[in-house]
Amino acid sequence: ALNNSRKKIPTKIEYHLNRSLPATVSEIKDLGLTVSSTLQCSTYKADLLQSKQNVTLGLVRRVCRDNTDPDTKKLLYCSIVRPRLEYACELWSPYTSKHKLLLENVQRRAAKFILNYPGIGCLNSLLPLEYRREIKDLVLLYNARVLEQAILIWVTKTFSVKL
Repeated sequence: ALNNSRKKIPTKIEYHLNRSLPATVSEIKDLGLTVSSTLQCSTYKADLLQSKQNVTLGLVRRVCRDNTDPDTKKLLYCSIVRPRLEYACELWSPYTSKHKLLLENVQRRAAKFILNYPGIGCLNSLLPLEYRREIKDLVLLYNARVLEQAILIWVTKTFSVKL
């Protein structure tokens, strides 16, 4: 069990599973993200992610050395490298300018690779990763709101309750 709280002295809640207490942990790893009891995803570090994706981008560059078609290069970047840069960004999105710049540098290198010269990612219809993270955050909030409304409608219809 993981108790989540940002308070200095958090309230301890005892969970029971088949009349026994599960072990309490300070952090839990799920789908590659480690979340601590203070709700920080600090173990999913941007610098480690950046170095891994630079290696992946280098692999794509070596494999496609003879390919000169920008659309193919963009497709490879958008299907192999960028999804890993954006994985679960709604939870761990970098908030320091240093970490944001580290991730944008990967896309900058990809734009140079795609266009075969130094250029801006937007020229190749690649939105900056920061914009893409903001769009994903807005989509998440919108979906949460729609889900909340759907639950309210279901509750009122099912139980004939007026809210």
